[in-house]
Amino acid sequence: AIGTGVQYAGEYSLDELKLLSSTGVVARLDDSVIEINLFENMFTSSLMLSLVVIDKENLIMNMPIVGQEFVSFKVTTKGVGSFDFTENVFSVIRVSSRQDASAGSQIYEISCISTETLRNNRTRTSKSYSGVNSDIVADILRDENLINTNKEITIDETSRIRRYIAPNIRPVDFIKTLTRESSSKKFGGSPHYFFFENTKGFQFRVLDSLYEEPFQGEFVASEAMKIDG
Repeated sequence: AIGTGVQYAGEYSLDELKLLSSTGVVARLDDSVIEINLFENMFTSSLMLSLVVIDKENLIMNMPIVGQEFVSFKVTTKGVGSFDFTENVFSVIRVSSRQDASAGSQIYEISCISTETLRNNRTRTSKSYSGVNSDIVADILRDENLINTNKEITIDETSRIRRYIAPNIRPVDFIKTLTRESSSKKFGGSPHYFFFENTKGFQFRVLDSLYEEPFQGEFVASEAMKIDG
């Protein structure tokens, strides 16, 4: 029996992987990709995706890849669940480490980031805001003229009504300013807020709330690692 658990480290099932051009051309990379790296970091505001591809069709020239493409993918790990980015796709920003693999084929790395990051880089907010910081962050993320995300948003409520004037600043830069001006309503005015994106969506979280998350495993110095499930 194959079973429902992970059989070896790094095991996954690739359900979909497509490269979408701005002209409507779609290339399937399911059989071409040899490595997938998905990065999340609580000190950055964007997910990052890296694909190492063996290309036998010369997509760089024939598609072509010009930096206006998107990547749609869904990957499943047994017992853990799926990372589904078929609706919220990634934007291609770079093709690097290009080299010949064999006659008629080449290998290279495709680097991608969340589309919201590109939208942030080409928009600015210049208006006044009033309310608690947590509501202001949610408003910026959903604003059709700013970040305009439809991803899940997890926000820890802040205290005190504030008033700000955004001085023609990028939306994410303004949100990072708000993290330094926020205090938690639930956790006794704790000021330790972070803004980041992970596979569950955008997070505006206070450190005390993150500490309350259930632990994934126990690690004791000089002892064997124990993970339940």
